[in-house]
Amino acid sequence: MNKFNFSWLQKKFTLLNNSDISFLNNFFNSEKILKQFNDLEIIRKKFIKTEIITLIIVNIILFTTYFIFKGVNNFWTIFWFVNIASMMVVSLFFKSVPKEIKENIIPELASNIDPNLKYNSWAKYAFDESIFINNWIMKQYDRLDFKEDWIEYKYNYFWEEVVDQNEENFEWEEKADISEILTESPKSVADSLPKWWFVINWYEIMTSNKHKDKDWNTHYETSNHAYLMRIKFENVVHSVKEWITLKTDKNDNFKRKIVIVTFIYIFVMAFLFTPILIFFNQVLKPYFDSISVNIFVPIIVVHILIYYLIFLIYNKIINNKRVKLENVDFEKKFDVYCKDQIESRKVLTPDFMYKIVDYVNKISNTRVYEFHFFGNEIYIKRDLMWEWTFMEISIFKNLITNVEQLLWFYLELKSSASLAKDLWLFYFDKTIMTTEVIKN
Repeated sequence: MNKFNFSWLQKKFTLLNNSDISFLNNFFNSEKILKQFNDLEIIRKKFIKTEIITLIIVNIILFTTYFIFKGVNNFWTIFWFVNIASMMVVSLFFKSVPKEIKENIIPELASNIDPNLKYNSWAKYAFDESIFINNWIMKQYDRLDFKEDWIEYKYNYFWEEVVDQNEENFEWEEKADISEILTESPKSVADSLPKWWFVINWYEIMTSNKHKDKDWNTHYETSNHAYLMRIKFENVVHSVKEWITLKTDKNDNFKRKIVIVTFIYIFVMAFLFTPILIFFNQVLKPYFDSISVNIFVPIIVVHILIYYLIFLIYNKIINNKRVKLENVDFEKKFDVYCKDQIESRKVLTPDFMYKIVDYVNKISNTRVYEFHFFGNEIYIKRDLMWEWTFMEISIFKNLITNVEQLLWFYLELKSSASLAKDLWLFYFDKTIMTTEVIKN
């Protein structure tokens, strides 16, 4: 029986330590999990062989028919339809290997990483993503393609301490706001505090927008592909009354500005072409002719001035609600927009900004994140527009030797469980602030 080996990945992924490798090897090589994977690998190989043989037979029949009847109308349309249909028919006779892994093995992996961590492949408990759309973090869409890979993490350290201890040996240092509660029995303490201090939910989403081509045929193009997260606090220290949004820092990208301003300039010149032409012919041309100056020189100067004016106006508009902060690394990553700059500084403290920068760079510094704060909730979007295989199992690769695709599940699940520490979410919870000393 083939076994898993994750050891070689430690060189490729520097964030993996010895305990990670030990955990992965122990979990996937456990008798139950290893048997499941070997059984699924047998099914996968049979499926691939059957698909190949079926496609060969189907295409022999198709091309034989084509040559016998000396051509068939819409042959290539029939060719693709029959090939796709054949593959779908074959798949009906086999278990879906990716589905089996995501429904039976990954949830167990999640619970082994942390008992409070849950995974569901179909995202049936996904929250409403409209807040991302309303705050321009996601685009509007015409069709929802899918929601999947739902993860939930509930955190309440004190609750676990209470239920794990007997009343006789239960001790906890009394603190300010809940000192009376903490002197009571474990059961009464558990009843008095919120069951969860905060709940974190994630899920992957893909959407499309409807478009018509030059022949008025309807087709769909991907508008959003992202991993969405919501952190909800039960007893938040500071409720954000006015929204705060951290958008990917694109506005300070000079090339992007030039492209946008150029499009605006072309539009303005097209709209004002007639009055500008009249101005040149009736005012500037006679004047410069009289002083023997080539008319093209002032024309170029005027165009440069118009372009520069548009650039200044655009720059002013995009910076209108932008908050300037002291953290240089944070400034490089994000533009901060809000209604109340004083409130934004209450939330975006220097320590918290460093935590955000460390979090977004933790797995890869190429990942793109955007944040939205409102009320007792934090919303986070991770862009996946170019990551089509995110948390997917390939049917065309050996399940035992291709361990990297399984590693990504582990990294995402572990990142979910450690998010509280990575972003230091304890800082936002009033109950934790009164029972624990918060250290950076």
